[in-house]
Amino acid sequence: MDNIKIVKCSEASDEDIYNAFSEGFSDYIIEMKFSKEEFVARFFGAEGNQRENSHIAYDYERPVGVVLGGVIKYDDIKTLRCGTLSVVPAYRRKGVGRMLMNKHEEIARDNNCQMLILEVVSGNDRAVNFYEELGYEKSYFLRYYTLKELRKFPDRGLEVDKIRPEIIKRIKPILNETHINWQNSLDYTDKLENIQYYGITSRSNLVSFIIFNKKGKIYRMWTHPGHRREGHGVALLHKVIEVTGKQELYMSVSSNAGISNFLRRFGFTKDNLYQYEMIRPLI
Repeated sequence: MDNIKIVKCSEASDEDIYNAFSEGFSDYIIEMKFSKEEFVARFFGAEGNQRENSHIAYDYERPVGVVLGGVIKYDDIKTLRCGTLSVVPAYRRKGVGRMLMNKHEEIARDNNCQMLILEVVSGNDRAVNFYEELGYEKSYFLRYYTLKELRKFPDRGLEVDKIRPEIIKRIKPILNETHINWQNSLDYTDKLENIQYYGITSRSNLVSFIIFNKKGKIYRMWTHPGHRREGHGVALLHKVIEVTGKQELYMSVSSNAGISNFLRRFGFTKDNLYQYEMIRPLI
């Protein structure tokens, strides 16, 4: 593979980056079809990848692989997150993926990151084994839940009002006590469009909130420990159903027994699909 050249994505066209991604995921176990515009908006938008921290592999002029990276704060640790690694099928097991991940690690060290993180879908054993060879370990499970019918609970008469995201950020130190996956973090939802923020206040203090989109996807749900079992959860979920007009709701949860039990109590069922969050510390 002497003819393989690795360059930063900031030196490549979006067309080449998109083609490397699309061809690399053409045989993926989950359908990954985006237009070029959707791909750019998502992967260089809310996903937090930066062109200068990403690399693309060329075989002469042909794009054959890409690794996207974004420097983020994760669990209050400066981290380089791998937004995707994609290698064209004909170029797998030839060292292209390892070359790209070596460049990915260089970016992390150049930016004084303390950790590397990525997500892998369950069933993709080849990818899991590859990342473990690079020193990554499975650290969290990312589970997906679906609500098709909300169980009936007493109405406590709680007022759920629209709030500004800035109010949630004021209590961020409390929220950071629990691990949250990147796609449910405030830094992620800040970059999305049509996101709704609703909350419950007590004595002018925010004690409960929910973040969701109009398709019924819930990104974050939280109640202050001192106000749990007071009906906040059901009030928040009713608000989502009222605003979206959707009876079917969705939420992902990262290895949190408390939240998982809460969701199941309200009638959410766990999907078969899940992901591993894999982490590698940098020394």
